[in-house]
Amino acid sequence: ETGASIGTWVTDRVTDFTTWATNTKTAVGTWVTETGASIGTWVTDRVTDFTSFATETYNKIITWVTDAKTAVGTWVTETGASIGTWVTDRVTNFTNFVSTTKEKISGWVTDTKTKFGDWVTSTKEKISDWVTNTKEKISDWVTNTKTKFGDWVTSTKEKISGWVTSTKEKVTSWSTATKEKLSSWVTDTKSKISTWATDTKSKISSWATDAKSKISTWATDTAGKISTWWTNCKSKFDSFKDVSFSSWCSDTLSTLSDWASDVWSTVKDKVGSAIDKVKELLGLNSQNSNINVNVSGGSAGHATGGVFNREHWARFAEGNKAEAIIPLENESAMQPFVDAVSNGLTASLAPIVASINTNNGSNNLQPLYVGTLVADERGLKELERKMQIIRVKEDRRG
Repeated sequence: ETGASIGTWVTDRVTDFTTWATNTKTAVGTWVTETGASIGTWVTDRVTDFTSFATETYNKIITWVTDAKTAVGTWVTETGASIGTWVTDRVTNFTNFVSTTKEKISGWVTDTKTKFGDWVTSTKEKISDWVTNTKEKISDWVTNTKTKFGDWVTSTKEKISGWVTSTKEKVTSWSTATKEKLSSWVTDTKSKISTWATDTKSKISSWATDAKSKISTWATDTAGKISTWWTNCKSKFDSFKDVSFSSWCSDTLSTLSDWASDVWSTVKDKVGSAIDKVKELLGLNSQNSNINVNVSGGSAGHATGGVFNREHWARFAEGNKAEAIIPLENESAMQPFVDAVSNGLTASLAPIVASINTNNGSNNLQPLYVGTLVADERGLKELERKMQIIRVKEDRRG
């Protein structure tokens, strides 16, 4: 379409220029003809005017001469024969001068008319030659320009066609390579995430089994120690006088029941929190899990977190809030995070899962955490004194 438009444009320009050249040639010819006719008319008018002027002047001179001659004749007759002779000579000389002048003016006019006619003819021929030469040069220029422009259009069309073909091939090659790389990356990433999820699940399962075993062992041991502690307390309280043992037992059982309930609630909450953290780490509770992000560009934010498996541009730390970026496929990078979760769970359960003394035959009670009370041997003695004061006050009130 561009080649056809350019060809049409060039044809229109050549037609316009040919029309202009023809019109210009016609106008110049008309102008030369009209100018020649005008100059001829002007010269004829000037010759006629000059002839009329010369004739009138001559007639006036003749009349004046005749009048002067009559007056002079009278004056000559009166003045004398010598003056008459002189006047006759002057008249003769003047007549000769007038005749000579008339002949010279006539010859000059004729010569001028001839020269002007020759100049007009020569100028007309030169203008005609110039128009012919100019027309030929313009025609040659138009022909050369048309040829060169046609060659340029052909060359440009070939170059553009080659560029388009090359660009299309490069884009196709790039698209194919990119698609293959993305497909390979997605497959590899999927495999690594699956492996990581399996390993993490296995580690969490092992940790949960181990934690369950330790908690079970701790619970059994703690139950035995509580039973021993209860026996010792009962034997000591039996020695007290005026003590409402049933009331004390009821209060103690209620306290132990509440403590056991609190311990179980704390363990349940801590384990539930740990499971929630693991779920959050795996993106199981995130609305942004496996988000299909547009990889063509943009600046999506991830303030709500998530697990992502496609390459993309993103913003982090929106609102200047701290965020962590953890490559899930890099075990060395994931290990500190796994350790931190494990340490957090261990630290949360540390007040409950205390070190158990495995020395055989030892009657030392291990520390038992009940609220702010640490029930070691010294703490139990302090508990006895406080409970005795409470019982005395209860008895007085009863």
